[in-house]
Order: sequence, then C-alpha cells, then structure tokens
Amino acid sequence: MPDAFIQVDGLRELILAARALDPAVEKGVKDAIKDAVRIVAVEIDRRAPRGPSGKLRKSIKPSVRGFSGSIIVSARKRSPRYPSGYPYPTRIEYQGGGSGAFVRPAVVAKAEQVARMFEAKVHDEVERVWGR
Repeated sequence: MPDAFIQVDGLRELILAARALDPAVEKGVKDAIKDAVRIVAVEIDRRAPRGPSGKLRKSIKPSVRGFSGSIIVSARKRSPRYPSGYPYPTRIEYQGGGSGAFVRPAVVAKAEQVARMFEAKVHDEVERVWGR
C-alpha cells in the first residue's frame, strides 16, 4: 500500500491530556479522527479509476481503531497473467503514476482541510469542557 498519510504532531500528548481532562474530550478527539478519515476516503473514491466492475470503488473503506485512522483499498486486479488477481493498487503502479496513483494526490489534496477541521473540532471539544 502506498505510504501516503496525514500525521498529527502532538496527537499522543493530546490524547493523554484529553484523558486527564475528561473522557468526553477523548471521545471528541476520536470523532475528529473519524471525520478526517471520511473526508479523505471520499476524495480517494472520487479520484479512483472507474472500472466496469466497480470493485475498486466498492473496496475503499475508512477504518478507525483507537486513535488511528486508515483507508483500506482491498480490490484485487485480475489479468491474463494473474487470473486469481493481485492486490490493487500495487506499489509499482503507484510509483509509476499508473492507475493506483490516485491515493497520494487525494491525501495531499485534503490534508489542509483535514488539519483545519481536526483543529476546530478538538478546540470546540476542549472549550466545551473547560468553558463550563
């Protein structure tokens, strides 16, 4: 899988501080991560090649576990040489700018929006708890 990601510096410290403040803040951080993953997943879906079967687009699934989010693209590409299929997109396609090259541009395109949204949601949650 391509190494395209958005990293939040200080997230570990934020999580520890959120736990110390109030469990509701921790939940707010998790919700912000879920929203961020959804935003990027929609963009990946929008940029994914449209094949006749639609398997690639259907295989794009946002996933959140704890304080980590990812987007799983699990379609398998078939060809005469590989009738049972192979993971799609492959690193070769990705690096060569082929049909798997839609992941990194989608992440890059949404990075700023995700950062602004994440910051606003976490800020609102902290304000809600401390502003009582």
